[in-house]
Amino acid sequence: MQPMYMGRTVKTYPVSESEMQTISSLNTQITVRFSVATLLFGLASSIWINAIFNATMTPAGTVATYYVAPILLGFAIGYGVSGYFARRNSAAEWERIKTESVPVQAMAASVPMIATGRAS
Repeated sequence: MQPMYMGRTVKTYPVSESEMQTISSLNTQITVRFSVATLLFGLASSIWINAIFNATMTPAGTVATYYVAPILLGFAIGYGVSGYFARRNSAAEWERIKTESVPVQAMAASVPMIATGRAS
């Protein structure tokens, strides 16, 4: 079955198993690092937001506001930066694969997609 008035060219890239493992690992690292960065940023900001609405601070609240929240924010920035580098490495790996791939002109043989009723 061949469409009469439309077509599409699909690009495929030869990717080795080790390259796929590298890309998959980098994608996992990107997800985990940005998720942890978001969690830590949310914890730090919730500590500061809670401190805004409290008239009197407990000693634990004071420690959390002045010491724990900035440390959490620092770790969040660190995880965000490391997620950025993992994303950049993943994009560089894909770009390397694309530049090393050589296009091959090939046409697949046309095979009827509808059964004619005869047993083959």
